Amino acid sequence: MLVPAVVSLARDKVLLPCLFTAQSLTEYSEIVFLIDTGTATTTISHRDAKRMGIDYSILERSERPASTFGGHVFPFVLKGTKIVFQDQNGNIIREKLDSVDVLGPSENEELDKVLPSALGMDFIRKARYRVIIDLDRREAYLDK
Repeated sequence: MLVPAVVSLARDKVLLPCLFTAQSLTEYSEIVFLIDTGTATTTISHRDAKRMGIDYSILERSERPASTFGGHVFPFVLKGTKIVFQDQNGNIIREKLDSVDVLGPSENEELDKVLPSALGMDFIRKARYRVIIDLDRREAYLDK
């Protein structure tokens, strides 16, 4: 099963458009994840968290720091999450993660505006995907 991703040559990014929800959210929200094999944990950016209406007051802080472009932070933890996307044949794929990290607001508002949400190695390992990237052909896939 191949899940097509979007290759952005402008910045050599591989992006995966999805729907996302969690136990504490009432509906699915559109999100575009940066597929980031250098990130251990799937992370929702502060910008996306605000847009989705994530309530930080009900979230716990993680005990382990996360590395971002802005340095090390202690993110919030959002539990009971689901990520939904389509394979190349249009079949709906639903994957669950026990939790994802959610970045709170930083002291750098400009960074908060551009920092992407990242699909990390926790998702790739748990769901047993391979990441296939061919930048010359502008093709990228998750393969299962």
